[in-house]
Amino acid sequence: MSENENDVQLTPGDPAVRKKCRRTYALISLALCISYCLAFTASVFFSKYIVELYNNGKIPLPAPQVNAIMSFGPMYLICFPLVFLALSRMKKAAPAQQEKTGFKQLLIYYSMCFPIMLAGSTIGNVLSALLSRGESQNHMAQLLSNVDPLVIIITTVFAPIVEELLFRKFIIDRTVQFGEKTAILFSGLSFGLFHMNLYQFFYAFGIGVLLAYIYIRTGKVRYSIFLHVGVNLIGSVLVPFLLRQSDYMEFMKKISSMNIEAALNSPNLVWVIIYMIYSTLYFAVVCYGFVMIITKRKSLTFTIREHELAFREGLFLSVVNVGTIIYFIASILFFTRSLFL
Repeated sequence: MSENENDVQLTPGDPAVRKKCRRTYALISLALCISYCLAFTASVFFSKYIVELYNNGKIPLPAPQVNAIMSFGPMYLICFPLVFLALSRMKKAAPAQQEKTGFKQLLIYYSMCFPIMLAGSTIGNVLSALLSRGESQNHMAQLLSNVDPLVIIITTVFAPIVEELLFRKFIIDRTVQFGEKTAILFSGLSFGLFHMNLYQFFYAFGIGVLLAYIYIRTGKVRYSIFLHVGVNLIGSVLVPFLLRQSDYMEFMKKISSMNIEAALNSPNLVWVIIYMIYSTLYFAVVCYGFVMIITKRKSLTFTIREHELAFREGLFLSVVNVGTIIYFIASILFFTRSLFL
């Protein structure tokens, strides 16, 4: 018996259900917002101290690892523990269906991530450039470009596990009772906003929605973790590594200037070829994933809950509440900050 079966029996649209729905989403949004702001404050407060220690030679670590500690440390040591603590006190209900998912199906889901990543990153990059008049910089991309072992461990192991437990299992388990569609969209939206920059928002939102659907259908967070690891492995490790090894941008400058001989005599020519092969495979997977998104959309299934609200009503209540509005406002402020700093 789930915890929700002990609640007073209510019909969809009942004022008590609406009140509970609004309150649940508000508390989750507030927990995310407040904990992120605390982590950000701690990061600003300690960053100057850490930089000073590093400059004085008192931190025997390379610069990329120091940057990673300042970027990820407050988030994973302060923010996420606070959110987990806050959400652990809320009632939960596991996904109703637990479909079996084989390796083949996981590969299909994985392929669907690629067109989402491409479209989302393109939209984010274009909007960031337009809003900042070309002056903004993707600081996260700069951090990941170093291909440092500590950054790799954080982005491909630690981050997927912690983020999937929070944004999929913890959040969905506490919101799915009001409707699966609303819980899926809120999971993706809160995940996208939590990145606090336009560069990552759109693709994080899209992939978050896909991973949320997978979790609701399977009831297994390990599947979304597995896919999250795969996504980060490509974007945070493989691509930066190939770009660095091939010096691809320099190669293309030589080609564009018609300096073909210099380009062909490049010492990194082998890595350039490898990167081109990867790019071709990437484009093929993007096309396949897009086709899968189109064809699979008709087979999407959702379980109707006993006390579920109508989709539009549930979605409205998940967004129009004090907590989510504050979360939106804080996100806009951080988005703006990321464009001009």
